[in-house]
Amino acid sequence: MNELFEAAYYSHPVPRSLASLTLLALVFDKLHFPGVYIPESGIDEVETRKEIDRIKKLGIREADDVVLLNSMEWVLQAKHLRDFFIFTGKYGHPGTLQPGAEELAKELEELIYGPPPPNFFSDFSPRILERPAR
Repeated sequence: MNELFEAAYYSHPVPRSLASLTLLALVFDKLHFPGVYIPESGIDEVETRKEIDRIKKLGIREADDVVLLNSMEWVLQAKHLRDFFIFTGKYGHPGTLQPGAEELAKELEELIYGPPPPNFFSDFSPRILERPAR
């Protein structure tokens, strides 16, 4: 039996903790991250680690800070996880999903949570690099 049990991860651009990664690894053979780009080569690991440490010292102020730091951590691990994690994004196009992915995600959300309330619009595009003006 050579069937793979695969899933698409939509809740965040990357897992927020090692605990969630461990659970996902126990259940699935492959995990797809729609619209997320993580380079597999050309990374200066020492400088990336220094930048992660620098940002952590500034303190976490917003949820986007957690997403940024987690994404940077996964960049350092990508070469070890490429058989398990499938990042489908393209360089220079953050959050761009494959055709049909957003519609599928909306259908799944409605099956799980029911119809959305009036004037509610879901957004399934990961926003790793976007930052609101301050």
